[in-house]
Amino acid sequence: MRLARRNRIASSRCAGAVLFISLVVLLALTLLGVSGVQTATLELRMARNQHDYALALQAAESALREGEHWLASAGQSAAFSQVGVNGLWTVAPLGERSRWELPGVWGDGRSVASPSPVVSLSAAEPRYLVEHLESVAALGSDGSVDESAAPAKVFRVTARGVGATDGAVVLLQSTFAPAFGRLSWSELPVPG
Repeated sequence: MRLARRNRIASSRCAGAVLFISLVVLLALTLLGVSGVQTATLELRMARNQHDYALALQAAESALREGEHWLASAGQSAAFSQVGVNGLWTVAPLGERSRWELPGVWGDGRSVASPSPVVSLSAAEPRYLVEHLESVAALGSDGSVDESAAPAKVFRVTARGVGATDGAVVLLQSTFAPAFGRLSWSELPVPG
């Protein structure tokens, strides 16, 4: 009888140990599952943000090309001003804010809406503005100034594209001379 009682006590202790080990293993598996879900969610957000940025970049590049095309076809003789009528600006005086940093410049008539194939996917239509930088003397084949040639006009085109959400904004800028094409290209930091 004592032996049967000892076996029952040992059996109940083993059942308690198995229950404890099972709970620890279940807790570890739960932590692994939660960690896996958090990692997958983070990767999904990163992929969504990258897609949003790529959409904004495509919209800005489309608007930049539209502004350059307009300059190459007919824009050289347009009237540029300090107030940016129809998105046409003179360059900002030294010490003043750049035109693309002015409040509201991307939402009103001081920039030009660009028809873009990605506009249906974007939170806002891509826009551009053009600044007349200066006219430079044409150079001859020997590198000297050619007085008989008309001066080459140089412009700065700044474009703004927005992704699927307002959080993804890209500003691109190029220096463009209709006689030579695109001279430079850069991505600007988005103000504020």
